[in-house]
Amino acid sequence: MADAGQTPLTPKVILKSIAKIIKEAPDGIIKHSDVEARCVKAFALQAADLSKYINKLLELKRIKLLKAKSNELSYEYVSAQAREKLADMSSDENIVYEIIGTAKNKGM
Repeated sequence: MADAGQTPLTPKVILKSIAKIIKEAPDGIIKHSDVEARCVKAFALQAADLSKYINKLLELKRIKLLKAKSNELSYEYVSAQAREKLADMSSDENIVYEIIGTAKNKGM
C-alpha cells in the first residue's frame, strides 16, 4: 500500500516504472534478472505478474526482447522516435528492419 503523498501502485504506474527501469539502464539494455530483482524489491511483484507487464510493454513496442549467447533474456528500451518509425511498418517490414539492425555492418 502506498504511503500518504505517494502515487498509488496502479497497473499503469507499475508499467511506466518498469519501462523507466529499462530506459535508465546503461545503453537502455538490462538483463531480465536485474529487472526482476528491482521489481520484486520496489513493487513486491511475483514472476508471473512481472511477465504480464513485460508482455504488455512488448505489445506496445516500448521494449524489445533480446537473447544473449548465454541464453539470458534482456530488454532494450525503444525510444518514442523509434516507435513512430515502427508503427507505420507492416509486420514483414518490421522483421526486415530488425534483421538489418541486428546485422549492422556485417551484411545479411
